[in-house]
Amino acid sequence: PAGATFDPVTRQIHWTPTTTAPGSFRLQVNDGRGGNATQSFQVWVTDNAPPRITSVPPSPAFVDKPYTYVIAYEDPNAGDTLSAPQLDQASLDRGMTITEDEILQNGQVVQKYVLHWTPLLTGNFAVTITVADQDGATASQSFTLPVRPQVVASLPPTITSVPQGPAY
Repeated sequence: PAGATFDPVTRQIHWTPTTTAPGSFRLQVNDGRGGNATQSFQVWVTDNAPPRITSVPPSPAFVDKPYTYVIAYEDPNAGDTLSAPQLDQASLDRGMTITEDEILQNGQVVQKYVLHWTPLLTGNFAVTITVADQDGATASQSFTLPVRPQVVASLPPTITSVPQGPAY
C-alpha cells in the first residue's frame, strides 16, 4: 500500500494506514542463486478509538478510614466490550482492590466497579487504573492520592467550675 516501506537491515515493514481499508502486501525474496519465495497477505485496519475513564477520584483519603472510588468509564465505539478496571502492581501491593459492587445511582441499583482501600500510613500514593476494549485499545488514569491523618472531632472546652464566695 501507499507509504509502506521495507527496511532491509532490520527486515521490518513500516506502514501507517490513513484509511480503514485493508493493506495488501506482497513480499518476494531470493537467495541470490536462483531460489525465490513470495508471500502475499493483508493487514486489516479498524477504526477503533480507545475507551475513556470519565470519573474523578475523591481526595484525600484518611488513615484507618475506608476509601472508595466509583470508577466510571466508557468507549466511544458503539458495541465495544470493556474489561474490568485493573490496578497497577504497586497499588495492589498496598492492599487496594477493585470489586464490582451494586450501588444506588439516581434512584436505581446499578453495577459499578469500585476501588477500595483502607490506608495505614500518611503520604502521597501514586495510583494507575487501566481499562481496555476487546480490540486492545486502552485508557489509563493516573493520580496521586494524598493520605492524611484522621480528623478527630473536637469540641470547645467547657468551664465546669463554680466560683466560690462573694465576688468583689
